[in-house]
Amino acid sequence: MKSLSIVAAFALAIPAVPAFAGFIDGNTLYSWCLANDPATKYQADASCRSFIEGVADHMELMSDKECVRPGVTAGQLADVVIKSLRDHPEERDHGAAYLSHRAIENAFCPSKS
Repeated sequence: MKSLSIVAAFALAIPAVPAFAGFIDGNTLYSWCLANDPATKYQADASCRSFIEGVADHMELMSDKECVRPGVTAGQLADVVIKSLRDHPEERDHGAAYLSHRAIENAFCPSKS
């Protein structure tokens, strides 16, 4: 009976978890990448680069051919995405993954764009 109560408690807790809790838009990513507050700069910069690296890794994983050259650094990827976000503020309300993917693809995979 006790184990049934525990299972029931877990079952009731599952719907409380948001289905899509991790939505990041271009405005949020841009603010992370440009953070200047000394108290949060390190964490924001790490979030910016980690997010962009994750998008690039996903692109390589899902592609049948290499797109981003092996020598391209995380800093270069971040520079490309930040430039795109800076140059197109009207699009920053879109998802950061989409915007990052498009910027990386346009910069390093012109044959795919």
